Amino acid sequence: MRVFYLITDLDIGGAEKTLCHLVRGLPRAEFHPVVACLTGAGELGGALADEDVSVCYVRMRSRFDLGATLRVARLLSDHQPDVLHTFLFHANLIGRMAAWLAGVPVVISSARVAEPRRHHLWLDGWTHRLVDAETCVSDSVRNYLAKRRVMPVRKLVTVPNGVDVDRFDVNSRNVRQDLGIDEDAAIVLAIARLERQKGLSYLLRAAEGVIEKRRDALFLIAGEGGMRNSLERIAATRNLESRVRFLGFRRDVPRLISAADVFVVSSLWEGMPNALLEAMAGAKPVVATDVEGCREIVQPEQTGLLVPPRDARALAEGIVSLLENSETRKAMGRAGRKHVEEHFTLRQMIQNNVLLYVNHVRRAAGPASLDIWRHKRLA
Repeated sequence: MRVFYLITDLDIGGAEKTLCHLVRGLPRAEFHPVVACLTGAGELGGALADEDVSVCYVRMRSRFDLGATLRVARLLSDHQPDVLHTFLFHANLIGRMAAWLAGVPVVISSARVAEPRRHHLWLDGWTHRLVDAETCVSDSVRNYLAKRRVMPVRKLVTVPNGVDVDRFDVNSRNVRQDLGIDEDAAIVLAIARLERQKGLSYLLRAAEGVIEKRRDALFLIAGEGGMRNSLERIAATRNLESRVRFLGFRRDVPRLISAADVFVVSSLWEGMPNALLEAMAGAKPVVATDVEGCREIVQPEQTGLLVPPRDARALAEGIVSLLENSETRKAMGRAGRKHVEEHFTLRQMIQNNVLLYVNHVRRAAGPASLDIWRHKRLA
């Protein structure tokens, strides 16, 4: 079965990592994946190519590059996929139109967040007739889209994110030493794109309240984004330079998580944050905002704490309560790890997508055609 993936970019991010995990996990005896990116190679494009995955670049010049749709349509005509699966808003929109032009039999798009921007929702709804299904990373996102009638409910399918749990079996030895951090410091870690959605300005305000009660608290923020300079200015204005470190993009996420005492997600809106799943896979207690996706992952008082978004005081209180109770932290960390192992593994995510592809190919081509495909696969 030929599956063609289209994504807006291949920089490090939740959707991009999910696509890469999915492509790598597809059984190659049964599936032939091709990846196309609207922009350049990014951080992940080369890695996929090194693993013998065919990667194409549309090199879209701007969001108004109307020729990008025609270039994608030509790629689809060349590869003749059975399924097109798109990730992120621009890829969703362009992919739908290009697939219509190229006559792709099955078109699946994806909803990664509870999108608050009205023009995105309108364009998503306006083109819904070109889609066979839209995967939602959480039931909250599915319900959000259904409530706003963006797409018929029958087309919305929940396929949660998944993580490789074994990747987070890491010994934290030497991590603090490598970062020049005192062994007795209470580390509060956040891993996120430095963008408005992630609510990091509220985390910085919360840091003030935490440090007033815990002078040993040290906040580590890993990630890059357009708000880095403004966030650094906020930290400087609040005299937090010595207690907040911006680590930039990191390749050693499991090691960072292993060194943390508490993991924080301060997002204003979400879908299902991979970083939260990764922290729980690393057996860390979490404090997360009570937004879509987070509330489906975190079991309050069992695997972590949920606090209202945009509430720096509640965020600070949640962090302090965990820092001051090591037994609670350990118990929550163990429970979080178990919860991810049971509900949010990579294997489950890949199997759910495979089932979706097969079911829609069956509908598009009929049972007889699917039997022929199965026969070829077994042969």
